[in-house]
Amino acid sequence: MKPSKLISPVDLQKLTTLIQESQFKLIFIGSPRDRLSRLIVPKLKYALKLNSIQAYYFDFADADPDDYQSLFYRIGITALPSLMIPNGDGSVTSIDLDHLEKAVGHYQFLYSYKRVVSLFQIRILSATK
Repeated sequence: MKPSKLISPVDLQKLTTLIQESQFKLIFIGSPRDRLSRLIVPKLKYALKLNSIQAYYFDFADADPDDYQSLFYRIGITALPSLMIPNGDGSVTSIDLDHLEKAVGHYQFLYSYKRVVSLFQIRILSATK
């Protein structure tokens, strides 16, 4: 996938960091060399554009399988391509690729809700100081 304002390619080190972070992020693991990835990418791009959100992209074909297999095993990735949201504790929630648009829209709702709650908590903390 080509980089764009909706898609940011990442290497294995950055992928590992993203999975550990507590912020909501969409991560797509695929490859242009993989037929199923090529079929999913247009739908993913449409869903990202429709919801005005960004995804991080890891091309598994550009990395050594010995390097990423232990990470994939640890977080429960059993099939590629894969779309996921990190939970912030080193685990991920997989998104059903058959219902991509609905899932990305749901993710956008959760992300917006979490931001509103965080801003509300910051305002309450600021007001109590």
